[in-house]
Amino acid sequence: MPSPKNQILEEIRILRREVERLEGLIEERLIPISKPLPDEVDVIRGYVKDKKTGRLEFERLENL
Repeated sequence: MPSPKNQILEEIRILRREVERLEGLIEERLIPISKPLPDEVDVIRGYVKDKKTGRLEFERLENL
């Protein structure tokens, strides 16, 4: 029987795949149709900048 930690990690992997699938659908169907609002553009620019400069860091759950 898998450990609770392994079960949780597997459920997270499943959720991640589903979220990625949904993101793909959103990008494919909604983004070309509507323009982002000015505040959304600012947030996206900040996110991209933080990601490029290394200010934004992600930790893999598997490493915890």
